[in-house]
Amino acid sequence: MQDDTRFANFSWETTRRLGFAVLAIVGTASFLLVTLAFQPGWANGWPMGISKHVVFSVFVTTMLILIISSCCAVLVAIVSYLVQETTNRQFTGWSTFLVAIVLLCLSISFATPRVFAAIHASIKSEWQ
Repeated sequence: MQDDTRFANFSWETTRRLGFAVLAIVGTASFLLVTLAFQPGWANGWPMGISKHVVFSVFVTTMLILIISSCCAVLVAIVSYLVQETTNRQFTGWSTFLVAIVLLCLSISFATPRVFAAIHASIKSEWQ
C-alpha cells in the first residue's frame, strides 16, 4: 500500500493555483454583476409573483458574497501556507485552511440575511 501524502503540506503551488482560480471567479462574477446590473430588465416577469426587487436583490447579494468569499479564501490560503512554512509540521497548513474556511462559511451564513435585507431595502426604495 502506497503512502499518500498529497495533503501533508500546504504548498505554494496550491496557494498559487487557488489564487488563479479566484481571479477567474472574481472576474466572471464582476463581469456578470456589471453587465446585468446596468440592464435590470431581466429581473421582470418571474413566475409565482416573485417581484423584480427580490430577484435583483438575490442576484446582487449572491455576486457580492461570491466575490468577498473568494478573496477571503485566497487570504486564508496565504496564511495557511505561512503557517505550514513556519511550523514545518505536516497537515498544519491544511488544518488551518479547513478551520478558517469553516469559520468563513459560518460568518457568511450569519451575514447573508442581513446583507440581503439591506440590499433589498435599497433596491426597493430606488427602483419603483
